[in-house]
Amino acid sequence: MHFKAPIAALRAGIVYLSEDRKGKGLLLSKDLRTNLTLAALDRFTRALTVDRKAEDRALDDAIRDFDIRTGSKELDAGELSGGNQQKLLLAKMMLLDPEIVIIDEPTRGIDIGNKEQIYKFIAELARTGHSIIVISSEMPELIGLCDRIVVMRSGEIAGEVTAESMNENEIVVLATGVTGNTQQMADAT
Repeated sequence: MHFKAPIAALRAGIVYLSEDRKGKGLLLSKDLRTNLTLAALDRFTRALTVDRKAEDRALDDAIRDFDIRTGSKELDAGELSGGNQQKLLLAKMMLLDPEIVIIDEPTRGIDIGNKEQIYKFIAELARTGHSIIVISSEMPELIGLCDRIVVMRSGEIAGEVTAESMNENEIVVLATGVTGNTQQMADAT
């Protein structure tokens, strides 16, 4: 599908979580409530005014449901740890009630504890019927999260790996187009 504007993708039920959460996903100098509700602002406006109580309830729900650890709801998003910023971004996108969630580098710059939480959130989204597309440069992350992996090389689909053949060797062969001693190639990456 080709979309002329982000709103067209939203209307089609698709959301995208950028790998650059600090530059493109969140407004770091704005508070948590603003960051959470901005993309879904139409759900929080009544007669051209923003319903702050509804926003506060949504933020309380997000903090609870996504385990966003914050000392205060009044903090700016930039004051959160990387993992909590990612959880806020995920909560923000889920307010849009998407069918398809594209997550680019879901755990880049996140500590191990928050990585595990993000993995659990992704698995829960898939379990509840959302289609999840994960873009990652970390093969172990892809192998652990995905039911199937589509490998791209030079802008084209090079192949697909499913559960039976999902291992680093097969992915490296597809990504590089080189066959031979795939174990040595995988060890080199």
